[in-house]
Amino acid sequence: MSKEKVGFIGLGIMGKSMAGNLIRRGFDIVVYNRSREPLEALQNLGAKVAASSKEVGELCNIIIVMVFSAEQAEEVILGKEGLLEGVRNGSLIVIMSTVGPSFCNRAAKMAAEKGVGLIDAPVAGGPGRAVEGTLTVLIGGEDQFVKRCWHIFEAMGKHIFHVSNVVGVGQIVKLANNLITNSGYIATTEAIALVTKAGVNFERFLEIARTSSGINWAVLGNHWKTWRKQKLESGPDANPWAVVQKDLGLAVDASREFGLNLKHLEFIYNMDTLELIRNDFKGDVEK
Repeated sequence: MSKEKVGFIGLGIMGKSMAGNLIRRGFDIVVYNRSREPLEALQNLGAKVAASSKEVGELCNIIIVMVFSAEQAEEVILGKEGLLEGVRNGSLIVIMSTVGPSFCNRAAKMAAEKGVGLIDAPVAGGPGRAVEGTLTVLIGGEDQFVKRCWHIFEAMGKHIFHVSNVVGVGQIVKLANNLITNSGYIATTEAIALVTKAGVNFERFLEIARTSSGINWAVLGNHWKTWRKQKLESGPDANPWAVVQKDLGLAVDASREFGLNLKHLEFIYNMDTLELIRNDFKGDVEK
């Protein structure tokens, strides 16, 4: 086991489980989060709680960032009381959030000025696999940094890919994967809207899709039903499409930076999918 102290910033639905797995695997970790509840839960498991991102940087050699957006990552890494105000020469920052390649590149340059390494390692697999410790980890960054924290990734993930020596490429691979996933959910939603209008039970249709060329992640198991339920039950004050829209928007930005005109991506980013899943079904979908 490494003697390096590991910091973990961002304890949402994914981060809390990931940090918990590190503790269970024997890592000495320091945690920080804006809300108190996950801090108390992890403190009870043995984590030390920091008062700020800056303090995490002061106390730790390797710091994982698992926040929601690039704006939040900007705050905890580059902002006032952020990591770069406290992190020490020779430390390593690991961005496991999906925040896009541009931010990762900018943060890496600023970190390097302080003698600090930075890699990106966004994860795929969702909350269930975060609990299980079986996430897919997609890493962009220099070999020396990746090797230094490989054992940390093994405590949280089952499928670990070092996709490039260039920081930010892990983000691009994650966004490309999410493009396929989200496209599958959206196409499945439209297909179910079509067949239910014709009087076909949607469960029967999903059974057919699973045995034919329509098979995709959305039609396997209860994935589509769970996905739709989550979107509809997020509450009136929440944006149930926020994560999908964030990732699609980051993919749009990345594709434009490469000079690509990905028309399907641009279209689904701008479509009102939430309106579709609210209104275009007969009653059997609600059962």
